[in-house]
Amino acid sequence: MVNFNRRQFLFAVTAAATAGAALGMSGLEYTRHLLKRGPLEHDTLKLSNGVKAYILPNDSGLVSALLRVNYGAINEKKRGIAHLAEHLLLNGGAGPYNSDQTKEFWDRYLPSRNAWTTLEHIGIPAGLPSSKVEKLIEVGAYSIFEPRFEEKPLEEEKKRVLQEIVTRTGKPSFGDYHEYRKKLYGENHPYAYKIAGEPEIIKQATVEDVKEFWKGAKPNLLEVFLVGTVPRNIDYLIEKHFGRYARDDGVIKEIPIVRPVSNSIEFSKEASDLKEGAAELAVGWNTEARAKHKDVYAMRMLDLLLGTDSDSRLFKELSEKQGLVYGIESDYSSSKYNGYFGVSCKTGADPEKVLKGIFVVMSSMKEIPVTQEDIRIKAQNLLDNYLPELQGNSGKLDEIKKRVDTGISYEDSYRGLRQVTPQQVMDAARKYLPERGGNYVLIKRIGTSK
Repeated sequence: MVNFNRRQFLFAVTAAATAGAALGMSGLEYTRHLLKRGPLEHDTLKLSNGVKAYILPNDSGLVSALLRVNYGAINEKKRGIAHLAEHLLLNGGAGPYNSDQTKEFWDRYLPSRNAWTTLEHIGIPAGLPSSKVEKLIEVGAYSIFEPRFEEKPLEEEKKRVLQEIVTRTGKPSFGDYHEYRKKLYGENHPYAYKIAGEPEIIKQATVEDVKEFWKGAKPNLLEVFLVGTVPRNIDYLIEKHFGRYARDDGVIKEIPIVRPVSNSIEFSKEASDLKEGAAELAVGWNTEARAKHKDVYAMRMLDLLLGTDSDSRLFKELSEKQGLVYGIESDYSSSKYNGYFGVSCKTGADPEKVLKGIFVVMSSMKEIPVTQEDIRIKAQNLLDNYLPELQGNSGKLDEIKKRVDTGISYEDSYRGLRQVTPQQVMDAARKYLPERGGNYVLIKRIGTSK
């Protein structure tokens, strides 16, 4: 792990013609660090068909991998087909391998069988010994670009997906928070999608439905992440297996920008999963402080100071001082499409009294300044909690993925937070934290269980 102000000077070269000639590959772009690398300085390989690979070699003896396609639920016409395709990429046969063979491979090397589907991506992670990396690349290439989507495994996976949907949606809270998301983002916004799928669509899904959807998963949408003891000829192996597919560019579909709600929306739900006298509260709002906005670091620091730990203002006031809640937290998350801020808690006290307390504490952030020392401590604590995650290959892979997605490293984030001033925190609070009756969505889940 690199410490700040201690980063090694690196020499990097991007030379498609030179690297391609040396490797016997045409049109290959390769960025390799030639001198000492920092612990998170990865090589970047871009094939002529658009496939990209990010490689961080080390001597751990193991490899963490991720095959990520920039293609997900945002691209589907029938709700849940992306999720079903994810299942079949692992269990539906691929290239020369039948469904039993692909299932056996992914059962062995997919951690907890936790492939995933989001609005923008389908991801297949793997953890395996170095000796199996070439097999991963081979089977992975077939799974992504030559899936069979056989009938028998389709019917089996439909049953599993339906069980997954029941497990997720069967909780009383699911429907309540789905309504919350629809009110917050808009009835038809992708952020309100049920990515797991709609049961009736899954039941009626055919092989042709899945094949039609997967036609859009083109080579230029695939990213390969490898961290660990990779073979010395890893660039050749990636070109051999992923590079044999012709270029046929797909388009990354953009998610619509989320707009702030224009008034206060407050609603209550009876919650059979909560005891009488208990309540669950969540209030959230959308802001313009999206990724790369000038206020992002001030907002992140505002979040840290307001409600992310036991040293935050919300916890100290409502839990320690007034005893109204056991735990309470704020949450700021920024993406290219939205800057969300919210506060949530469970309570056995009067919900209205708790809500009044939340808004009073938020108002205090607008008038009672924090100190530069408060900011230093929060930034340092965040860094200290994050560094242990970077010790293993999977943590390093996640960090590289964040850098690829955002162009921002954890060092950048730390420096950005340290440079925030008390005045910037107060300005962000005044600009973005609502008063009661402002522009937000509030859900109150009131316990009914005896």
